[in-house]
Amino acid sequence: MRRKAWAWAGCCVLIAGVVAFTQRARLWEWRLRWASLSALSELAVARPQDARVFYHLGARLAESERFAEAAGAFQRAFQLNEQNLDAATQWGAMLLKMRRYPEAFQVLRMVVGRDPQQAEAHFVLGMLYLERASYGRAAEEFQAHLRWQPRHAEAWHALAKCYAETQRLSKAEDALNRAIALNPHKSDYLVTLTRVLLRTGKMDEAERTARKAVQLDMASAGAWFALGATLARKSPLAQHAAEAERALRQSLELAPGFPLAHAELGALLMAQSRYAEAAAHWRAVVRELPNDPDAHFQLAKIYQRLGDEERARRAREIFRRLSEYERRLNELQTRIQGEPNNAALRFELGRLYAENGQFHDAVMSFRDGLTIQPNNAAARRELEALERRAQQQGINESIRQ
Repeated sequence: MRRKAWAWAGCCVLIAGVVAFTQRARLWEWRLRWASLSALSELAVARPQDARVFYHLGARLAESERFAEAAGAFQRAFQLNEQNLDAATQWGAMLLKMRRYPEAFQVLRMVVGRDPQQAEAHFVLGMLYLERASYGRAAEEFQAHLRWQPRHAEAWHALAKCYAETQRLSKAEDALNRAIALNPHKSDYLVTLTRVLLRTGKMDEAERTARKAVQLDMASAGAWFALGATLARKSPLAQHAAEAERALRQSLELAPGFPLAHAELGALLMAQSRYAEAAAHWRAVVRELPNDPDAHFQLAKIYQRLGDEERARRAREIFRRLSEYERRLNELQTRIQGEPNNAALRFELGRLYAENGQFHDAVMSFRDGLTIQPNNAAARRELEALERRAQQQGINESIRQ
């Protein structure tokens, strides 16, 4: 009996110890979650081996948009506890915020490789692909994310963008309706839906959706753009042109560098034979999107109308060069969709990106190819050279900003 009593007492002590430890851990986590940035910074110095301190420090720095410091804190948290894939995911997310695409890609691929159920990592990786206009790959990542987080409205919105960019408009509309059902107060979702409805010819529905977006957020440049773009496409133009122009100018007042609004207003002014005014808006598009062939094509037409033959000729030359690049790009991307395991095509795509100065995209394409052909020494040497150029490009972009 005495032995049993002692055993029972020991068990009770053990349970009490576990409960106390759990309570202390929960209290510590609660304190870290609500600690100020200055307090967390001091704790990071005092407790340099505490992964949770660095994780919460990274979160607080990210809230303050100090992305480089946040990336360092999340990286340290992961190095201290390599089982914490959430820390690695946030590290990748901060690298993406800084447009350090190759590094972000490497970190995020590591996370989903170790645990395919890391939903947040799939979402961030999808955003990386979406930002780099790799819509098929982005859609795959958002679909993987939504298998684990089906009520994430922003993921449905992002997936809809991928569908829209790849001409799967009915799928885009369905995904947007899912996003809106989950968050009916987000004007951005209505803006994207308006653009999809315009492309499917549902003009009245597009107008109702755009007006609702404006009502939801009067300070949204995107909402005013959606309304202006919709009205500019409605017939007869004379009936809707004045309101369309007001809406587009309101969009540009809220976001002066908004290239889509400049392009839409430029097209509206061209339709009214107001060529000198239209030229200013298409030049604004070129400043924001220098590789957009349509902007150069429209400028060529405007300069021709204004009798400026030399500027019209230069604009046509740029248009032809950029159109040829887009033709080659679309051809390669189509071939890759049909032959996803053809490494040579991915290397060729990388070289095409590099020719056009898109070194981050080139790096990602070469890395994709090397996952298929890991022993291709020549491609690996090309990748190393591209990584150096991508890094230098990133430094130059940071300086310009």
